[in-house]
Amino acid sequence: MEPPYVGCYTSISWFPRSLLAALVVAARCAFADSYWQGGTSDFNVAGSWNPAGVPTGVNAINDSGSNNLVLIRPGDPTWRPWDIRAGDGVNASGSYLQTGSTNIVNGWFRLGDSANSTGYYTLSNGVVNVLLQAHVGEVVCPQLLQ
Repeated sequence: MEPPYVGCYTSISWFPRSLLAALVVAARCAFADSYWQGGTSDFNVAGSWNPAGVPTGVNAINDSGSNNLVLIRPGDPTWRPWDIRAGDGVNASGSYLQTGSTNIVNGWFRLGDSANSTGYYTLSNGVVNVLLQAHVGEVVCPQLLQ
Protein backbone atom coordinates (compact mmCIF):
# COMPACT_ATOMS: atom_id res chain seq x y z
CA MET A 1 0.00 0.00 0.00
CA GLU A 2 1.33 3.45 -0.96
CA PRO A 3 1.46 6.25 1.61
CA PRO A 4 -0.83 9.22 0.90
CA TYR A 5 0.61 11.84 -1.42
CA VAL A 6 1.63 14.90 0.59
CA GLY A 7 4.19 16.46 -1.72
CA CYS A 8 2.00 19.22 -3.09
CA TYR A 9 0.85 20.28 0.38
CA THR A 10 4.31 20.59 1.84
CA SER A 11 5.71 22.34 -1.21
CA ILE A 12 3.09 25.13 -1.14
CA SER A 13 2.79 25.60 2.62
CA TRP A 14 4.74 28.87 2.27
CA PHE A 15 2.17 30.31 -0.14
CA PRO A 16 -0.58 31.36 2.35
CA ARG A 17 1.95 33.10 4.60
CA SER A 18 3.55 34.89 1.65
CA LEU A 19 0.17 35.96 0.29
CA LEU A 20 -0.87 37.33 3.68
CA ALA A 21 2.36 39.28 4.03
CA ALA A 22 1.96 40.76 0.54
CA LEU A 23 -1.64 41.81 1.25
CA VAL A 24 -0.67 43.49 4.54
CA VAL A 25 2.08 45.48 2.83
CA ALA A 26 -0.19 46.45 -0.07
CA ALA A 27 -3.05 47.54 2.22
CA ARG A 28 -0.71 49.62 4.36
CA CYS A 29 0.60 51.47 1.32
CA ALA A 30 -2.78 51.87 -0.34
CA PHE A 31 -4.41 53.49 2.66
CA ALA A 32 -1.63 55.71 3.96
CA ASP A 33 -2.53 59.26 4.99
CA SER A 34 -1.08 62.45 3.56
CA TYR A 35 -1.88 65.68 5.45
CA TRP A 36 -2.09 69.16 3.97
CA GLN A 37 0.44 71.56 5.53
CA GLY A 38 0.60 74.26 2.89
CA GLY A 39 -1.69 77.22 3.56
CA THR A 40 -3.53 77.98 0.31
CA SER A 41 -1.74 76.34 -2.60
CA ASP A 42 -2.14 74.02 -5.55
CA PHE A 43 -2.58 70.33 -4.74
CA ASN A 44 0.40 69.35 -6.87
CA VAL A 45 2.96 71.21 -4.72
CA ALA A 46 4.75 68.24 -3.13
CA GLY A 47 6.10 70.26 -0.18
CA SER A 48 2.56 71.21 0.92
CA TRP A 49 1.86 67.63 2.02
CA ASN A 50 3.16 65.61 4.96
CA PRO A 51 4.81 63.31 4.13
CA ALA A 52 6.15 65.33 1.20
CA GLY A 53 4.78 64.30 -2.18
CA VAL A 54 1.51 64.71 -4.05
CA PRO A 55 -0.90 62.11 -2.63
CA THR A 56 -1.72 59.63 -5.38
CA GLY A 57 -3.28 56.37 -4.30
CA VAL A 58 -3.25 57.48 -0.63
CA ASN A 59 -5.68 59.47 1.52
CA ALA A 60 -5.48 63.25 0.95
CA ILE A 61 -6.54 64.94 4.22
CA ASN A 62 -6.94 68.67 4.83
CA ASP A 63 -7.48 69.38 8.52
CA SER A 64 -5.41 72.57 8.51
CA GLY A 65 -8.34 74.97 8.95
CA SER A 66 -10.95 76.16 6.50
CA ASN A 67 -8.83 79.18 5.45
CA ASN A 68 -6.09 76.90 4.08
CA LEU A 69 -7.38 75.77 0.69
CA VAL A 70 -6.19 72.87 -1.42
CA LEU A 71 -6.59 74.18 -4.98
CA ILE A 72 -7.35 72.08 -8.06
CA ARG A 73 -7.11 74.42 -11.07
CA PRO A 74 -7.45 74.42 -14.85
CA GLY A 75 -4.32 72.98 -16.43
CA ASP A 76 -3.49 70.81 -13.39
CA PRO A 77 -2.90 67.13 -14.11
CA THR A 78 -5.63 64.66 -13.20
CA TRP A 79 -5.43 63.93 -9.47
CA ARG A 80 -6.05 60.38 -8.22
CA PRO A 81 -6.04 60.21 -4.40
CA TRP A 82 -7.58 57.22 -2.60
CA ASP A 83 -9.79 59.30 -0.26
CA ILE A 84 -10.53 63.03 -0.11
CA ARG A 85 -11.13 64.17 3.47
CA ALA A 86 -11.74 67.56 5.05
CA GLY A 87 -12.74 67.91 8.69
CA ASP A 88 -11.48 64.42 9.46
CA GLY A 89 -11.22 64.54 13.24
CA VAL A 90 -12.93 66.06 16.26
CA ASN A 91 -13.03 69.89 15.95
CA ALA A 92 -11.11 69.75 12.64
CA SER A 93 -11.82 71.71 9.49
CA GLY A 94 -10.45 71.83 5.98
CA SER A 95 -11.29 73.04 2.49
CA TYR A 96 -10.81 72.18 -1.16
CA LEU A 97 -11.53 74.53 -4.07
CA GLN A 98 -11.74 73.03 -7.56
CA THR A 99 -11.91 75.48 -10.46
CA GLY A 100 -10.87 73.06 -13.20
CA SER A 101 -9.14 69.79 -14.10
CA THR A 102 -10.29 66.33 -12.95
CA ASN A 103 -10.21 64.69 -9.54
CA ILE A 104 -10.73 60.92 -9.53
CA VAL A 105 -11.33 59.77 -5.95
CA ASN A 106 -10.64 56.04 -5.97
CA GLY A 107 -12.07 55.47 -2.49
CA TRP A 108 -14.27 57.70 -0.35
CA PHE A 109 -15.12 61.40 -0.45
CA ARG A 110 -15.60 62.47 3.20
CA LEU A 111 -16.41 65.92 4.56
CA GLY A 112 -17.05 66.71 8.24
CA ASP A 113 -16.90 63.11 9.42
CA SER A 114 -16.31 63.71 13.14
CA ALA A 115 -17.92 65.60 16.03
CA ASN A 116 -17.77 69.40 15.59
CA SER A 117 -15.84 69.05 12.33
CA THR A 118 -16.36 71.02 9.14
CA GLY A 119 -15.32 70.08 5.64
CA TYR A 120 -15.73 72.12 2.47
CA TYR A 121 -15.35 71.09 -1.16
CA THR A 122 -16.27 73.84 -3.60
CA LEU A 123 -16.58 72.72 -7.22
CA SER A 124 -16.94 75.68 -9.57
CA ASN A 125 -15.56 73.95 -12.68
CA GLY A 126 -13.99 70.64 -13.62
CA VAL A 127 -14.95 67.06 -12.79
CA VAL A 128 -15.01 65.01 -9.58
CA ASN A 129 -15.52 61.25 -9.93
CA VAL A 130 -15.99 59.31 -6.68
CA LEU A 131 -15.56 55.60 -7.37
CA LEU A 132 -16.76 54.20 -4.01
CA GLN A 133 -18.72 56.34 -1.52
CA ALA A 134 -19.39 59.98 -0.64
CA HIS A 135 -20.17 61.05 2.95
CA VAL A 136 -21.02 64.56 4.10
CA GLY A 137 -21.63 65.13 7.81
CA GLU A 138 -21.33 61.53 9.02
CA VAL A 139 -21.72 62.26 12.75
CA VAL A 140 -24.56 64.78 12.66
CA CYS A 141 -27.38 65.51 10.26
CA PRO A 142 -25.93 67.95 7.75
CA GLN A 143 -27.75 70.94 6.36
CA LEU A 144 -27.14 71.57 2.69
CA LEU A 145 -27.93 75.14 1.71
CA GLN A 146 -28.35 76.72 -1.70
